[in-house]
Amino acid sequence: MTHRDLIVTVPTEATLDHVADAAQRTFLLELLPQCRSFKEAAERAGLSEGTLRARLERLGVKISTKLTVEPSAANHVKHVA
Repeated sequence: MTHRDLIVTVPTEATLDHVADAAQRTFLLELLPQCRSFKEAAERAGLSEGTLRARLERLGVKISTKLTVEPSAANHVKHVA
């Protein structure tokens, strides 16, 4: 994924923080299913595992037992321990 692949719709009332959060959420939801472990995902994102967990929580992305995105919930990621 490159910056050219990242498309974020910006509502007229959005702030830069809202746009940054949307871009991060999109990036992480694309990245996580590509990784075999949470550690790999953190490394590829350039974050520590703790920072990645905190970032996902702040962005409203739920983590469970596998790194797959639930089809019914775009903000739900399963994590392999």
